[in-house]
Amino acid sequence: MRTLEYKSQCAVIRWARYMETKYPQLKLLHASLNGLRCGYKQAIRAKLSGMKAGVPDMFLPFPKSSYHGLFIEMKAPNGHETPAQTFFLTALNNAGYRAVVCRSSEDAIKIIEDYLK
Repeated sequence: MRTLEYKSQCAVIRWARYMETKYPQLKLLHASLNGLRCGYKQAIRAKLSGMKAGVPDMFLPFPKSSYHGLFIEMKAPNGHETPAQTFFLTALNNAGYRAVVCRSSEDAIKIIEDYLK
């Protein structure tokens, strides 16, 4: 995971942990480890155990309105989605989830708050 994306995602998680009393649903927010760099053996083990390229960075498995849950892909302001990420985001949206790309922690926090209201 790129440094700016990593820092933004960490800021979102810190905010979410702080806001769990206001929004208890945030206790369910978690992240995939897809962007984490690992050694060759760990990468093979991760793939064999089901890790897939393109899975969004964060998931809030809480249904709201007409959505089954919220997926967030973090990107740097000038970052672009990979084809695998575009596939997952489109498939998730088509399956009844809200799946979005956020380019800052502020964007992600606003998306989460709007989703939970």
